[in-house]
Amino acid sequence: MSTRVVTGASTASPPHDTTDLRGRLYAGICLAAGILSSVVIFPVNAIQDLPPIVNVGTFCFAVYSFVLYLWARRGRVYPGGLLLGLLTVLNVGWFPNAGSQGSIAYYFFAAIGLPVIFYTGWRRWLLFAIVVGNMLALFLVEASFPNLVRHFKSDHDRMVDLMANAVVASVVSAIVLRVVINAYLAERTRLATTLATLAESQRLESLGRLAGGVAHDFNNMLAGIMGHADLLLDDETSGERRERLRAILTASRRSADLAAKLLAFGRRGRNVVEAVDLNAIARDAVAMLEPSFPRDLDLAVDWGARWSVDGDPSQLNQVVVNLCMNAIDAMPDGGHLSLSTADVELDATAAADAGCAAGAYVMLRVRDTGSGMPEAVKARIFEPFFTTREHNRTSGSGLGLSTVHGVVHLHQGAIAVESSPGAGATFTVWLPQGRLTPAPKVDATRAARGRGCILIVDDEAPLRTFVAAALRKLGYESVTAVDGEDAVRVFAEHGERISAVLLDLKMPRQGGRETFLELRRQRPQLPVLICSGYGDNDDVQELIALGARGLLPKPFRIADLADQLARIV
Repeated sequence: MSTRVVTGASTASPPHDTTDLRGRLYAGICLAAGILSSVVIFPVNAIQDLPPIVNVGTFCFAVYSFVLYLWARRGRVYPGGLLLGLLTVLNVGWFPNAGSQGSIAYYFFAAIGLPVIFYTGWRRWLLFAIVVGNMLALFLVEASFPNLVRHFKSDHDRMVDLMANAVVASVVSAIVLRVVINAYLAERTRLATTLATLAESQRLESLGRLAGGVAHDFNNMLAGIMGHADLLLDDETSGERRERLRAILTASRRSADLAAKLLAFGRRGRNVVEAVDLNAIARDAVAMLEPSFPRDLDLAVDWGARWSVDGDPSQLNQVVVNLCMNAIDAMPDGGHLSLSTADVELDATAAADAGCAAGAYVMLRVRDTGSGMPEAVKARIFEPFFTTREHNRTSGSGLGLSTVHGVVHLHQGAIAVESSPGAGATFTVWLPQGRLTPAPKVDATRAARGRGCILIVDDEAPLRTFVAAALRKLGYESVTAVDGEDAVRVFAEHGERISAVLLDLKMPRQGGRETFLELRRQRPQLPVLICSGYGDNDDVQELIALGARGLLPKPFRIADLADQLARIV
């Protein structure tokens, strides 16, 4: 029988933190005090025929301890109240229960000091002084007024009292020790998990930096390839050659999309929100993964969705990729993989089943005919670092499905899985219908012309050559600089002749930020357009906040350059 696990946009937190050593120790002491007072001490006191005030005090303290325990389970810790109850029982029962000759002098003083450990600083020392002073006062009063003490009727009664309270002291010590040891083990496990998470985070950060650097260099090379192909296409009259040039541009554009994904991975946390076509995202993901599919894997797709979703394209691409990779791993010897999208309206009942709010959603469904999952695995599949791959031929970090879960919930959606052993698995994702308007596509065949002199600042010679040639086609003049220091020198020579600056960010000798500040110091109103292979990152946003006129991400086509210059010149 297939069962389903659903996770919605939020989860309720437990009423108390079970990993809190302070809370667990306090709750354990209160529970032990209540149980031992009612089950051991009260019956023993009744056997000894002690005065009623002792039994009444013991019974009231047992009830009081249970109340404190119930409050502790709800996160309300009152060690001062427990200390007050223990002091009251001690003072009330001291003289009727044989005073220093009874067992109360052997075990109660240790128990009464336990609430003091929950305090720190001067409060701990003050309460410790009060406890010690209270004990000394009892001994002094007993020495001064010995007739106040009610002695045991026989040695048998004293032996029963000592034995019973020895049991109490042992049980309390065992409970406290168990709570402390369990909390220590839980803390050690939590620390190990934290260290593993930190190590994984550092590893991913290193990979992100590497990916970002590779993507930056890749974009610089692609900018030269795309640019020169675009120049040739504009002048070419042969239909066959034009088709070949268009093929070069198409391949370059796909390579640029891959570089953009690497940059998004490198940023890790900087989210882009735009209108996203989930069908296009899923198609791109399948096209990227298809070469790695097993030979005997059958693929079926049904792109039925027509609505867009508001989100980060790179993150949503990661959702599709991770779900497909999970399905492929479940079918090492081949099988059937199907992906589908659809527009759905969820009413209150359907939304409750899906784990989200009622409304309009774009649904993504990934189904495989793999080995399926038992209940124990299904309950943990979205946990970070949980993986079953050590049991099969592959290995993994255990972050794939947890990443899917995080991205879906970040987009205010929900995800559900249906699976059973031997029956494959079906993952269903619901993402809210988008409200943003899709960005209009730029017509690469139409380039706005202009006039003026543009300063090109870039350390890549092929890119400088392409941009200079493109500017000539568009009606502009140009001067070039190979780095920031050269740019300042060239700008000082040409002065007011320069209409705008195309500025790279990462250059030797002097970077883009320092160059921007120096150029704006010389001419505060100078239009500067950032041209970077890193895309939109924090450095770009900082310069835009300081007055830069926008970003032209590498690689770009002539039409993109023309549109940006027409806007700022």
